[in-house]
Amino acid sequence: MFTKEDLENIPEMGSNPIPGLRSLIISEQGVLKQLSSLNPNKACGPVQIPRALWFLKTFAADIAPILTDTIQDSMDSGTVPHRWKEANVCAIFKKGKKSDPSNYRPISLTSVTSKILEHIVHSFVMNILTIS
Repeated sequence: MFTKEDLENIPEMGSNPIPGLRSLIISEQGVLKQLSSLNPNKACGPVQIPRALWFLKTFAADIAPILTDTIQDSMDSGTVPHRWKEANVCAIFKKGKKSDPSNYRPISLTSVTSKILEHIVHSFVMNILTIS
């Protein structure tokens, strides 16, 4: 604690042999593909809008540019909109006695936009890991 370090002979770190990650650029075509592949019969998460998935899928071409910009802004700033972090947690019955709470598992119903962002980031990272 009271040792005086020799600051004159600090070794050089050198260059990092591991390349850094390239920037994630969100493409409108990728977002459009995700919107177009939505299943309107699935749960839409915490958004309490009836037929929200149907709307997103039907108007995917109109929504994709706006959502692309929003997702890109989120990636560039390193923040996720607060509403995208919200989820409905539901208990799903597994097996056994329905009166036993341990026979249920929790699932989180997150927003569709959050799932699209997760899919894009997952694909980006998996692409890097399979190439390396």
